[in-house]
Amino acid sequence: MIIRSLALALCLSALLAAQTNKKETSSLAVLTVCEILANPLQYDGQLIQIRDVIRGTDEGAWFVGEDCSVFETKDHTWPALIALEIPGQFPLQLHPVDFQFNFESERKIKPKYQQLKRRVTEDCIAWTYTGVFETRKDWAAADAKTIDPGRPRGFGHANAAPAQLIIKSVDDVTAIPKCTPRPKSKKQP
Repeated sequence: MIIRSLALALCLSALLAAQTNKKETSSLAVLTVCEILANPLQYDGQLIQIRDVIRGTDEGAWFVGEDCSVFETKDHTWPALIALEIPGQFPLQLHPVDFQFNFESERKIKPKYQQLKRRVTEDCIAWTYTGVFETRKDWAAADAKTIDPGRPRGFGHANAAPAQLIIKSVDDVTAIPKCTPRPKSKKQP
């Protein structure tokens, strides 16, 4: 009887946690890279949802903002990128988080993505992620400097992004309406 009660309590706790997480993310505004980078300090340290195109390599993945106004810090112009990082996996996490990445959320979205990529190019697929947004408050501070003079320490591979998202979950993947894919670049001989 004690084991049955304990099992029931664990199941109810898991169900409540799942419902709380669903309510927490459903009340968040869904933002684009351009909207966030227009005023990054407003979102610094906040749990947010981002929907935009993602590009990646073996070294990392980034949300990419197309047609954003230029994001500048002292002496540096940044591309419109937000690096994606898993909690606790990267040494430059600026804010503590009370969650781990939900790998199950990624697994659930994968079949939808497989269907989409059969008819839509990667440039026309928007991903929605929830996580804690981070950027630097002071780009002139010592922790924002690298050994490369004049280049501040950004986020992601090669410090290329002015911000990062410590990801909690993958929430959706959709085709971007009326999207025109980028032209494929020609390889140099």
